[in-house]
Amino acid sequence: MENRTTSKRPQGFLRNLPLRYRLSIPFLFLAFAGTFSLVVLSILSQNELIRQQERERLFGYYRAFEHNLDLEGRWAVSLASTFARNPEVAAALANRDRLRLIKLCYPSFIFMKKNYGISQFNFHVLPPRMFLRLHRLYEFGDDLSYRKTIEDAVSATEETFGLEKGLTGYGIRGVAPIFYKGRLVGTTEIGFSFGSVFLEQLKNQFGIEASFL
Repeated sequence: MENRTTSKRPQGFLRNLPLRYRLSIPFLFLAFAGTFSLVVLSILSQNELIRQQERERLFGYYRAFEHNLDLEGRWAVSLASTFARNPEVAAALANRDRLRLIKLCYPSFIFMKKNYGISQFNFHVLPPRMFLRLHRLYEFGDDLSYRKTIEDAVSATEETFGLEKGLTGYGIRGVAPIFYKGRLVGTTEIGFSFGSVFLEQLKNQFGIEASFL
């Protein structure tokens, strides 16, 4: 009997309330539900807007990253092409004269490394094999058949560039074919380091902290 009495008390309480209070309860509930729904929708909409802005900002950084990559690649292949068209350089490579190439190109490499951040300057013979690394003079002779940029430069007999990994790490490399008396005798390669130096450039441009995975 006590349980039944307890369960009926709320009904009796509501029945005893004045009519204006009883009518106001549903309106208060609806007002609360409406306000709560609007707040939730506002938060969800704001979060989606933030995510969209974040995606657009990250995409902008990515486009800037690709632009810098392309710019340095074109710069590297332009420099490589300049050396490839030097008749003395072509003759030295055709004659497999490593000392002559060092004499002709090493001072330029030191200058470019100091002033422009060039970190790789190589000469290759055919079939693709390292003939001279100006940044590591005593490392040569390794097979380069796995290097796509060199393969493309040889097969198409034209300049090419791209991001590629070599023995000394990743680099933004430009490769140019070298001809001597109308015959393809090898290729030359100039590259920028791809790592902390490249990230530092992005940081200086956009003030972002980034890392490569």
